[in-house]
Amino acid sequence: MAGHFTIAGSPVGAGYGTASPWPFEVRAAAAAAAGYTSIGLGEADYAAMLGSGVTDDELLDILDRCGIWISEIEFMFDWMHDDERAEVPVLIAENLFHMAEVFRPDHVNVGDVRYPPGLPPARVADRFGAVCDRLAPFGVKAAIEFMPWTSIPDLDTACEIIERAGRENAGIDLDVWHYFRGPSHLGRLAGVDPALILAVALNDAGPPIEDMVLDTTRRRLLPGEGTFDLEGFLADLAAAGARPMMGVEVLSDRHTSLHPDEAARVSYEAAARVLTKAGWPQGTA
Repeated sequence: MAGHFTIAGSPVGAGYGTASPWPFEVRAAAAAAAGYTSIGLGEADYAAMLGSGVTDDELLDILDRCGIWISEIEFMFDWMHDDERAEVPVLIAENLFHMAEVFRPDHVNVGDVRYPPGLPPARVADRFGAVCDRLAPFGVKAAIEFMPWTSIPDLDTACEIIERAGRENAGIDLDVWHYFRGPSHLGRLAGVDPALILAVALNDAGPPIEDMVLDTTRRRLLPGEGTFDLEGFLADLAAAGARPMMGVEVLSDRHTSLHPDEAARVSYEAAARVLTKAGWPQGTA
């Protein structure tokens, strides 16, 4: 899968998201030509396309002609809130639920941006369970993406929420940037139910800087270009019995500046090299 921002040509982290400057057909065709079998789609970009007059049927027709599908939509946040802070996120969430119904992706990325202070773990699990229940009729999963600077900082916390929620369509979207920059470590995957690892986002990074958000949104590297032990991570993943959807999520000023054709090609080739070196099964790049 080509993650949304891998081929969007637009930055992440600006308000509630930004629209891609490239037509959807250009991006879908670029991903297919590079070898990807699916793409991600961001809510802000989707909303902008609808606002410009593009219809769901037109988007579905483009996907059909390119021979590709949308396997991931993102990003649902502030789902723990039930006060005035939830007003805008609720509108975004409704768009994401509509996207889930239209495109029938594998999963919707769900994360934490502003954790309500003092919220009991059981209440967090209940609210995550409600997200799962909204997606279940469409055959879509809710995938928690943990981030080290938030209140869902690691694999353990994500697993606890999922266990408490007790929903069959719940799992984890494991972005390796968040895994290596957070408290997780090689070997940790051995204790996780492999069925919970729904998707993996491959990328890489250089030495960390103090501003973690800037580091993750503007300075990521292609898989194999940085310091992450991706071969060790993939070996752990295979040993644990996990067979997730493999994706590439590269967020950087350098990558954003590329035409989608080039962005798709170099990201696919980099991921394929890493997966091949790690002995990962063919056809999963």
